[in-house]
Amino acid sequence: MCDKLVMAIAQSHVTADIKGNSRHICELMTQAGDVGARLIHLPEAALSGYVKSQSPNRGSVDWDEVKDGRINIRETARQLEIWTIVGCNHRMARPNRPRNSLFVIADKGKLITSYDKRYCSHSDITDWYSAGHHANIFSIDGFRIDCALCIEIQLPEVFRQYEQLDVDCVVFSAFCDDPMFWTQAQGDAGTNNLWGSVTTPARFGTAVQSGLIGPHGYGLARCEAKMTAQLLRVELDKKSPDLHVALTKARPWRRKARSRDIYKTDP
Repeated sequence: MCDKLVMAIAQSHVTADIKGNSRHICELMTQAGDVGARLIHLPEAALSGYVKSQSPNRGSVDWDEVKDGRINIRETARQLEIWTIVGCNHRMARPNRPRNSLFVIADKGKLITSYDKRYCSHSDITDWYSAGHHANIFSIDGFRIDCALCIEIQLPEVFRQYEQLDVDCVVFSAFCDDPMFWTQAQGDAGTNNLWGSVTTPARFGTAVQSGLIGPHGYGLARCEAKMTAQLLRVELDKKSPDLHVALTKARPWRRKARSRDIYKTDP
């Protein structure tokens, strides 16, 4: 159990070249290991490419290449002893459609879970994806973590649920060039007193920079506004004086307030 977690937030290149994506991800994982990160967080569809804009139809996804890429990433995670969260299309058993997922790979190289996007857009569910159904909390060194993808940032109930489940940090991955996503992530983090790790592809780096938001809702670190691959080393520190109020006062008080028990009057 620790009070501090070192993360690497990767603003990676995301292309239709799955083999190239895999090599690039493994290079970033190596860089993350070099700066002492326990966890690296990568964008939506970082391995498979973003199907709606980079693959014209579902038949164009090479699932064998996706499988090989996952194997390479798992082996790199094992060698570096680093946790890895990577976006990828998730093939389901027929006749089910694929899911838009974040694969969670432990520091021993084992795929421990996948977070499947629960709230899909209209174009998602009418063209390519099916929806996931539940939260998927995992723990790293005493920090409880869960995930969110793309338009889920616009659904406050996702982050409200995570606060109720005692999640410390939400890793949010998106393939999006809308600066509002960062603003909404700040609101979700600050309202629920959670850390928010935000990552988008390098191609959107001038519009939405990847970075870390604190439980007080303020940005703690961000990538440069450049369309380049970047790796951001950040620390989640439960003992930080700047976060004392958010973590030890605001969060428990808001939980009491939401329960309404403190507002009950005597009969």
